[in-house]
Amino acid sequence: MINMVKVRHNNVVPTMALGVQQLKKELGRSRKVPFEFDEIHEFLDRFYMSRIGIHMLIGQHVALHDPKPEPGVIGIINTRLSPIQVAQAACEDACSVCLREYVSTPDINIYGDPNFTFPTLSVRCKNGI
Repeated sequence: MINMVKVRHNNVVPTMALGVQQLKKELGRSRKVPFEFDEIHEFLDRFYMSRIGIHMLIGQHVALHDPKPEPGVIGIINTRLSPIQVAQAACEDACSVCLREYVSTPDINIYGDPNFTFPTLSVRCKNGI
């Protein structure tokens, strides 16, 4: 049920962004500004910080109840994240974009200890988390 709530709210950020765009457009047409932009920024900062916190808590709860967790992952915490593997995955993604857009890829060298790992938030995407 909690995961369904999370999925149901996936479109909130794009909807808020659209609202801000429309507000800017409307304010650009009229010279009158009924309120200070600082108030809008403060509201949006509070809104998004709250949303990030709730999103992480829901993600942690759902991931903790995953019947088949990945090895080395506790909820959304990866206890053995390898920066080399993250960099390699990012390079593969970038290369596929380069191949699609430019029909070639740059040479990429990644340096570092391939055995180095550290605990951090998981960078995996599973079930929208």
